[in-house]
Amino acid sequence: MKITGIICELNPAHNGHQHLIAETKKRTNCDFVVAIMSGNFVQRGTPAIFDYQTRAKMALNIGFDAVIYMPTVYSLSSADDFSKYSAQIANSLNLDYLAFGVTKSKEELDKLSAILHCEDDNFKALLVNNLDSGNSYATALTQTLEQNSGIANISGNDILALQYMKNLSDKITPCPIDRIESISATLLRELISNKDFDTVKNYVNEQNYKLICERKPLSIHKYETLLYYNLVTTNKAKVKNTRSIKEGLENKIFSALNSTSNYKTFNEKIKNKRYTQSFLNRLYANILLDIDKKVSHKLPYLKIVAAKNNGVLKHLKSQLPIVTNLKDKTLLEEKSIYSIDQTACRIYNVLILKSQQPFPYHKIIIH
Repeated sequence: MKITGIICELNPAHNGHQHLIAETKKRTNCDFVVAIMSGNFVQRGTPAIFDYQTRAKMALNIGFDAVIYMPTVYSLSSADDFSKYSAQIANSLNLDYLAFGVTKSKEELDKLSAILHCEDDNFKALLVNNLDSGNSYATALTQTLEQNSGIANISGNDILALQYMKNLSDKITPCPIDRIESISATLLRELISNKDFDTVKNYVNEQNYKLICERKPLSIHKYETLLYYNLVTTNKAKVKNTRSIKEGLENKIFSALNSTSNYKTFNEKIKNKRYTQSFLNRLYANILLDIDKKVSHKLPYLKIVAAKNNGVLKHLKSQLPIVTNLKDKTLLEEKSIYSIDQTACRIYNVLILKSQQPFPYHKIIIH
């Protein structure tokens, strides 16, 4: 049995994702497609618009056969680390293929991949120069690749694809799929938040449209209020010790806190060319969840969130133990990943006024 993985967030799932799965099945002729999906927090640094359970159901509705939970400590990492850690999950699953959406041809990706793997002196010098110009690392890396390759308009998805290819086991075949014109997830979230369901209906399938209408979306305004309160009540030493903090940024943060009274004004004082909004979102979330520089990134287990009743679970072969309940000893051995996921779930439930088991280690959703 051949199994293909797709690393995703489904924030929320839409027709573009459904196309990716359909094309993946066509290209790989695989028997099952498995999602490696972020939990309640996503890589752009904010909570997802719907909780992980709802999005796992959406995943099954658009063609995934199973959903693997990505630990919060991974999903709130920089793009480089996100791709590295999510590739580790793929490697541990012994997949046959990993598919991903791209805007460049296979030939262009191969050329870019060779440049990225080599990182010769010229590449390194250009990267340093682009960083010294005040760019974020992601922007500087993109500029450097474009300058070295002559390939223009490299997208964020292309960069993630290159990082996946760099970190994948040799046993897994990369499968780039051309992205189609579809609604952006950002716009779709805005439509949902504004309850413009007539427009939403054009971009999601019938089953997921019903879920969207039934579920309560997260209010980003409530979350930002919580973030600001947390920052105001946090000491500088904790902020300085937070994972991904840049040297001296804690001083800029506390200076801004002393001269503002709300999140929006505060954030505008911090954001600039180097400190992008996504970087700051992740930093604020790391502070909120107490993810410090000593946090363990070791992957001790896998958690299957949802699966179809089609035999896929019998064919998933993992190098790691698969956690099924809270009493599993692997949770106690790696308390840091466990406790961060638990806190993330509790905070998310507070934001959507939902009372439920605070950690995603209960029965698998069978569809």
